[in-house]
Amino acid sequence: MSSQSQAYPLEGRVAVVTGSSQGTWKAVSIGLLQAGATVLVTETNPERSKKVSEEVDQLTGRETDYFIGDLSKNENVI
Repeated sequence: MSSQSQAYPLEGRVAVVTGSSQGTWKAVSIGLLQAGATVLVTETNPERSKKVSEEVDQLTGRETDYFIGDLSKNENVI
């Protein structure tokens, strides 16, 4: 295993974190980014989605993307 893969064990993987604007799920998003994953944060509130994405980007130095919607509803999931 290379030192790069040890430093970022989730490099090349994608994580979708639902309800990620606060608390535990926000911390999970940060941890996943720090481990090298690409993270998509999801939230039903547009302002919170954008804000948490920007905060997590700043804290980790890595870029996240966000999705606004309720993933518990079939019409919001492709």
